[in-house]
Parts: sequence; structure tokens; C-alpha cells
Amino acid sequence: MTTRETTKNYNKEITLKTSDTIEPVENDLQQKKNKLAASVTDTINTPMDKWAVCATLESLGLRDTDAQQDFDAHDLFDLSDEIYELCLLNADSRKQADNNEHKPDNVFKLIKSFVKYYTRGLSFIAPILGQIGLLFLLRYSLWAYIEFTERQATVVAVGTILSFFVTGGFIQAAGRDVLFYLNSEEYFLARKSFLRLFKYNTWAVIGITLLIFIANLIFTFFPLNMMIISLGYFILLSELWFSLSILYLAKHYIALLAITVFAILPVYLVMENTDWGVFIAHYSGLVFANLLSWFYSQIWFHKKIKSRESQIRTPLPSRSILAYTTSLYFVYGLLYFGFLFVDRIVSWSAYNNEIPAFVIWFRTPYELGMDWALLSFFLTIALLEFTIERFSQTLIPNQQRLSGFLITRFNNIYKRFYRKQFVLLCVMGLFSIFVTYYGVMYLKRFDHIQEVRDFFSNRITYFTFFIAAVSYLFMAIGLLNGLFFLTLSRLNFAIRSIGIGVVVNLFVGLILSRLFSYEYGVFGLLAGSIVYAVVSFLYVNKFFINLDYFYYFAY
Repeated sequence: MTTRETTKNYNKEITLKTSDTIEPVENDLQQKKNKLAASVTDTINTPMDKWAVCATLESLGLRDTDAQQDFDAHDLFDLSDEIYELCLLNADSRKQADNNEHKPDNVFKLIKSFVKYYTRGLSFIAPILGQIGLLFLLRYSLWAYIEFTERQATVVAVGTILSFFVTGGFIQAAGRDVLFYLNSEEYFLARKSFLRLFKYNTWAVIGITLLIFIANLIFTFFPLNMMIISLGYFILLSELWFSLSILYLAKHYIALLAITVFAILPVYLVMENTDWGVFIAHYSGLVFANLLSWFYSQIWFHKKIKSRESQIRTPLPSRSILAYTTSLYFVYGLLYFGFLFVDRIVSWSAYNNEIPAFVIWFRTPYELGMDWALLSFFLTIALLEFTIERFSQTLIPNQQRLSGFLITRFNNIYKRFYRKQFVLLCVMGLFSIFVTYYGVMYLKRFDHIQEVRDFFSNRITYFTFFIAAVSYLFMAIGLLNGLFFLTLSRLNFAIRSIGIGVVVNLFVGLILSRLFSYEYGVFGLLAGSIVYAVVSFLYVNKFFINLDYFYYFAY
């Protein structure tokens, strides 16, 4: 195809996104010029002068002969003069349209956006709330049981924490690689990427299972039967977390809740109709949940791929490219779940004469306080969905609206945006602590139930709740800052911040839990969260001062 033909096709196919900003005219030639002006504006925003217009027209493939024959101009420079005037008219019309926007409409849209994305953020905890509801209704859930002894709870807790820690890195890697293809609607590649990471996750789980089993045979951390049961939970939960991750990435939140709730059916059948015990019941439910999530995701992928059969099915990048693009996300996932659970490992491993001489032992009052505080944490971080959506949605419009010479103004817009979101997060965090505390305390009126009396009977539960709730508020601030880093691919800022927090969390918790009592390990979480928030704040200040630079290099 010749340059001439390319130009003609271009003129036919180009669409005027901002056609409502130019007065419609009946002249075909003028309409073509209007479209060409819109194309220039879409390419470089409002041009500085006619020379910038001329350079843009040349980059679009236009020549002097095209200007003469298609646009009735003497040459390209003559055409640039006309197009420049039209671009200025576009700019004035857009500015007038912006000025005509009514503030009440903007406030309404903002509230509507907040409700939409905060609700989506809450969907993250919907499966957890579903399991809590099942626990109250049936006394057992997919992996919990009210009547667990501390020995049994230790078995399940070790396997559960290990599953989050091992799988967290792969889930974050999927959030980078699989989500990239999903957003591009490349469903064939998204499925291949998911299956590849699923395979790597499975091999990692199997490898770690063998290492722990062999190590336990040599050093005897736990009795053999305890270790085997714990590793069973570890394997099944690890596979479940990764299988469910694709539903979260695809925003199938209702399916996510339905699968985790409906999978209670095998647990119910085993518990109510056999004497096999709670461990077999949980295993059957977890296997069923894995199968449900697997078949659901594969059927969904199949439908999406079939609807886009015309796509070229190119191979995935090599494993070395995958490792390069996702390695920092993987590390971030490990550190995130390490931060969440290191205080428990530290506190549960603090030995005293009241517990068996095991490496780790579940402390019920401590865990009840931590779980209580986690409710306020989930209510707080649901706000982050709204924050990051607003940030992402306004970047391109603000970039197009402002001249390249107004970098400081661009950066200042987002400094103010960050301050508003920071204040909103703090208010939401304090409100969440208040609601969570009094919401759970309301249950105290049902003290005729043994489990309710047990929950409120130990001072350590209250102590742990208050310290952990404040800790999680600081952690939420760190996560707020980290989300900006992840959005514009500044993973080094996020990893350094949370990495330092993990180290402080570990060492402060170790020192205080060994000097005083096991529950003082929660101060490690508090110290680590404060450090995480402060260090990430220092990075976020640098981030917004140089936002234009980071934005430019992110893509």
C-alpha cells in the first residue's frame, strides 16, 4: 500500500472523539479538516504552535501533495495554519465545557463512585464473612471448628499460615501477569499464564511439603500425626487460594462467595452422617472447593476464548521474562503475608510451663483478639479500592488537560489528592475500630452461650485487640502508600517499606515476648506497622514530588 493510499484510508477511518466541541458544518472539506484537527489534539493535546502541528501531520503520513489534493491547501505549512486554529478552537470549547460542569453533579458522581468501589473492596472479605456465618450456624466452616482443642487448632493454624505465606508470592505474580492479559482481553494468554503459575505454585507447595516432612522426621517439631494433618491443610488451602485468585482478578465476587459457601456441603455430610472426624470433613470440603473453583474458572476461560476466536494465539514470553517481570511482585506477596503473621509465630512460639514443649502452640486468647482486630482492618482497607481507582481514572485526563510545561501543577494536584485520601483513610480506620469494638461487644449479651462467655473471659483478648487494631490502622497507611507504588511500577519503594517493617515486627516481638509474656509479641506488629507507615510515607513524598517522571516511565 502506498503512502497516498495510507493517508486516504486514515482520513476515512479517523473518528472525532471531541466532535461535540467543534461547530458542525455541512462542507465535506471542512469536516475532514475538523477530523484532522481532532486527531492532532488527540495525539499531542493542544499544540504549542503551527510548527508542532506540521510535525504531527508529517508523523501521520501527510505530504504537500496530500495537503493540496485532499485538503485544498497550498502545502503542508498552509494546512498547518488552518489546523492550528481549529485545535485552539477545540481547546477553548473543552475549557468552556469544563467550566460549565456543575459542582453538585460532581459531588453526586463522587459519592456514587465511592459506594461502588468501597463495596467492591468489601467483596474481598465476603468469603471470610461467609465462613464466619457458617461457623455460627453450624459450629464449623470450611477449615475452622468451634470445638477445636488447642492442639487441633495448632495443627490447622500452622497449615493455614504456611499456605498464605507460600502462595502469596504466586498470587501477587498472577496479579501482575494474568491481570495484564485480562485487561487486554487476551484470554487465551491469560489462561496460559494462569495455568503456568498454577503449576509453579503446585510444585512449590509439593517441594516445601517434602522439606518440612523430612525436617520434622529429623528434628521432631511436632508428633508425626500432627505434622501430617497440618501439611494436609497446607496443601489443600494453598491450592484453593491460588484457584480462587483468578475469580478475584476477573471480578467474579459473587462466584467467589458462592463457591466458598457451597463447598460446606461435603463438610456437613461428613460431620452429620459419619464418625470420620472434623479433619476428614474439612479435607473433603477443601477438595470440593478446589474442584468447583477450577471448573468454574476453566469454563469461564473457555467461553471468553471462544468468543474471541479471531485472536492470534501467540506463545507466552519465556520463563526468564516471566521471572524478570514478576519477581518483585512475588517478593512483595511474601513480605505482605509475612508481615500479617509474623507476630503470631513469635507469640505462639514463646514457651512457658503451661504448654507442651512444641516449637509453636496456638494461643486462643491471643488469636481471638487478632481476629477481632482484623475485622476493623478489612473495613479500612476496603477504601483502598476507591482510592486507587480514582487515582488511575484521573491520571490520563489530567495529563491531557495540562500542558507539558505545567509539571509542578500536575504533581500538586496529586499531592492534594493524596492528603485527602490519607485523611479519609485515617477517619475510616478510627470509625472501623469503633464499629468493630462495639459491634462485637454487643454479642456479650448472649453470655448464656458458652462460646460467647469464653470469648470475653480473658483480658489478653481485649489487650491484643486494642494494640492490633491500632497496628492495622498504621499498616493500612503503609498499604495505601504501597498501592500508589504498585500502580506506577515502583515496586522497590513498596518492598523496602514493608521489608523494613517485617524486620522490626520480628525483632521487637521476639524481644518483648521473651522478656515479659507471649501476648507482648503484638507490640512487634505495632512497631513494625508504625515503621512501615513512616518509611512508606517518606517514599510517597518523593513519589508525588516526581510523579510526572514515575508516570512517564511506568508504561
